[in-house]
Amino acid sequence: MDMKRFSTPEPSKNLERPAAWACLLSNVLVLPGLGTITAGFRIRGVLQIIMSLAGMGITLAWFAWFFTEYYRTRELEEALQVRLWVGCVGVGIFMLSWTWALATSLGIIMRVYSSDKKDVPPRIPTE
Repeated sequence: MDMKRFSTPEPSKNLERPAAWACLLSNVLVLPGLGTITAGFRIRGVLQIIMSLAGMGITLAWFAWFFTEYYRTRELEEALQVRLWVGCVGVGIFMLSWTWALATSLGIIMRVYSSDKKDVPPRIPTE
């Protein structure tokens, strides 16, 4: 079995600094995983998108249930305390995917900046 298949792949594109920052912004502000896919990490990006959409869906389903129950009864029942964990799990899953996307984006930016330093020729002392 080839271990390279399971190791972290290098991005398929050589990103410039503005593109790396655009990946960070799309991961943090638009949809976690979108910038990761743009940078060339498809599997990681798809997993981040799935996690973020699942967390958002669970949270929105909990909000829909909560507001339906509240408008039906006009009071906060004990069922809210029992089902509050569902909303917290949804928020937790979304925040986990957002943090993972942020860490991936920062890794991409660090890789771009470190590769920029390798392209600079060594300084020749003059004396």
